[in-house]
Amino acid sequence: MGRGRCRGHGARGGHGGIGIDGTVLLVAYDIPDDRRRAKVAKALLRFGRRVQYSVFLAERGSAREIATALARVIDASVDDIRIHPLCATCEAKVLLLGPKARESALPLGFRLI
Repeated sequence: MGRGRCRGHGARGGHGGIGIDGTVLLVAYDIPDDRRRAKVAKALLRFGRRVQYSVFLAERGSAREIATALARVIDASVDDIRIHPLCATCEAKVLLLGPKARESALPLGFRLI
């Protein structure tokens, strides 16, 4: 099955980071070192909130700002960080399952199934 293009990305297919269109960034990480992992989590709290143990929704700042802040903390040879843009169109399609999903305060556009 092919991947459809998000209609919320504009002509060039990219996100400009946080903007007036309501774009947020989903940041997920896999960091084996406890100390670096804690530093990454602390840095990410400046940009948004934790939604799972190693997943944050960044509602402030751009992908570049977040990447710059995290690059100061991580070991790029072993740590893995993913920053995915979620425009309002994409955000409205997010599905959440399980009891923890119900406990969190959901951003506008998220829905429970």
